[in-house]
Amino acid sequence: MFKEVEQQSPHHVVIVGGGFGGLYAAQTLAPVDISLRLIEKVIDYFNILSTLDYFD
Repeated sequence: MFKEVEQQSPHHVVIVGGGFGGLYAAQTLAPVDISLRLIEKVIDYFNILSTLDYFD
C-alpha cells in the first residue's frame, strides 16, 4: 500500500567562533560532504590579534 523511500538526512554543522579552534574544526571538516557554517561575532574573521591579546 505504501511505498518505502529511503531518505538520507544531510548533516549540518555549525561552528561558533572563528578563533584557532573554529578554524581548525572548519579545516578538518572541509573535505567531508556536509553543510558547514561558521559564526563569528568579530567582523575580521580569524582575528589573531584580538586572540593574542589574551596572552599578555
